[in-house]
Amino acid sequence: MTNLKKNTNFNMILFEYHESDDDDASIYGLTFEEVNDWIQDHNEYYETNYQTIQEFNDGEPYREFIVSEMVNINMN
Repeated sequence: MTNLKKNTNFNMILFEYHESDDDDASIYGLTFEEVNDWIQDHNEYYETNYQTIQEFNDGEPYREFIVSEMVNINMN
C-alpha cells in the first residue's frame, strides 16, 4: 500500500476595501479573517448587525469590499 501525499496547496481569496467618497481610505490585500474582524468592529461601533460581506456591501452605500485576487499557495 502506498501513502498518499498530503495536498498542501490551497487558494486564498484577498479583498479590497473602498470608500466611494475617500480614495485614501482604500485598503488592499485583506484576508477573509481581516474582513470579518473589520465588519464585526463596524457592527459594534455603528450598532449594525451585518453577518456577511454581501450584507455589508448592500447596507453601506459608500463602503464596499470586493474580491481583488485569488492566490494559490503551495506549502510543499
